[in-house]
Amino acid sequence: MPLPAALNDADLEFKCLECDRAFVRKGSWFKVISTFRCEGCGAANRIGYTDKLALFEKHSALLLIMEPTANGGPTVHRWGDVG
Repeated sequence: MPLPAALNDADLEFKCLECDRAFVRKGSWFKVISTFRCEGCGAANRIGYTDKLALFEKHSALLLIMEPTANGGPTVHRWGDVG
């Protein structure tokens, strides 16, 4: 399952695996990194693809996609529900 492009510009929150400090970065940042150093405790954190999928799925519930219907009104879908 690919990471959704719809979340590239979204602010996603992740917590340090050592100190639990939360930080926010754009989805596109999470797509390209595999490790980061916590700004709080300095611990090196590894984010694997499975972790990224979970992070994007968590935040996808907040993302709504508006699609026009035949009569011009919008239909609202979560990105994961769009086929």
